[in-house]
Order: sequence, then structure tokens, then C-alpha cells
Amino acid sequence: MTKDLAQFLQSGERDDRGQAPALPRSKGWHLNDNDLSVIDDLHAKCVEWLSFAKNGKSARVIAAALETLEAISAGHPVASMIEIDVARKRQGEDGLSVVLQIAPDRIELSSIEWVWMTSGQGHDHAHTLRAELSKRGGLDHDAVDHWLYLSDFATDEDQTVLLTSHSRDRDLQDAD
Repeated sequence: MTKDLAQFLQSGERDDRGQAPALPRSKGWHLNDNDLSVIDDLHAKCVEWLSFAKNGKSARVIAAALETLEAISAGHPVASMIEIDVARKRQGEDGLSVVLQIAPDRIELSSIEWVWMTSGQGHDHAHTLRAELSKRGGLDHDAVDHWLYLSDFATDEDQTVLLTSHSRDRDLQDAD
């Protein structure tokens, strides 16, 4: 009898001896106001990047990213994978790439600093920075602020290169 009272649960483990059923959980995003302000900043950044789209496909992917960020802000689940890579990497000079990747379970922000080697060798990455926001929130806001700061340097009216990709939910299911 005392053996049951002295039983300790591990972190994340649930005591099944209770009488109450588990409450239903939403499959959507659960973000606090600080995380939602990051979603707002990312939405504004995508609006800014729309001007760098050189073709209809890139513009559609950025529009899909805007819609997805709006869905995340409302707490809805995400069923596609979107990646937007904005780079400024000129021949013979150092460069910078910033990437926004939206997946069904996370948002990842990354930046890569490119160092120009010697002629014939091209660019090599020197430093990579990442920040990640899960469906449960808790993003490192200092890393996001640094990413937003770097994203301004990655854009230049004449030299910005925009790369996009979008995998819809049926494409993700086919890959499984």
C-alpha cells in the first residue's frame, strides 16, 4: 500500500491512476503574445520580400507563406512546407543568405555568412545562425532580432537573389 504512494513520475510521464480523462488537445499552434509578435515581423518581412520576386512562381510561394503565417497566427495547423531564401552573394565579394522555413510543426530562421575565397574557389560559408519556433512557442527573441537585423543586409535593390520552394500537404504525404 505504501509502495503506491512513493511512486515518482519521470518528466513528461502521466499518472494513469487518476479518474479524470485527458483533455483534448488542439493540433494547431499555441503561441503567446511575444511569439505572435515574431509572426507579425515575419509576415512584414515576407511582404517586403515580395518586391524581389522575379517570376509568378516566387510570388505565389511568398503569398502562400503570408497565408500560412496568418493561419499560424490564428492557431490553425499547417499542412505545407515553405522555404524562402534571400541572398546577396556577389562574385568576388562576401555575402549573406537568410532563410525562412515554415513546416507543419516549426518555423526555422537561419542565416549563412558567405566568405569569398580566391578566384576559382568561389564562396564558402563561414558562420551559420539558427532560431526555431515550435507549435508550442518559446522562440529565442535575441536570435530572431539578430536574424531580422541580418535580413536587412541580405536585401539590396539590384543584388538580391530570391529562391523559393513550396511542398503542399499531398506532396508531403507522397514523400512519407
